[in-house]
Amino acid sequence: HLKAELQRLRKRGALRPGLDPARSCARCLSALGRILNRGSPCPACRKKVCRDCRLLEPGAAEGSEQWLCVVCHKQMELKATSGQWMQDLCRRSSRRRKLNGPPVADLLGR
Repeated sequence: HLKAELQRLRKRGALRPGLDPARSCARCLSALGRILNRGSPCPACRKKVCRDCRLLEPGAAEGSEQWLCVVCHKQMELKATSGQWMQDLCRRSSRRRKLNGPPVADLLGR
């Protein structure tokens, strides 16, 4: 269900010919204003989105700047429910170990 919803959100935001990406919301394609509702880049994907396409991050206080666009928020939800966040964390951790050399335990054992 979450994957289908994520696909729907992505399709809805697919750029159509004739639309200026700098003047349109990357998610709902509504026109962005020059003074009001100019749009802001999503902290995760850096795409410019309108106010209606922003969702507060879980645990963020109302009025705070901790938000994500609807697509990034849905991706975060999907990773949380599927457990993929844990796989990503393990992958990042193993990459870091490869970059930083052998584990400390190996060095101490020698």
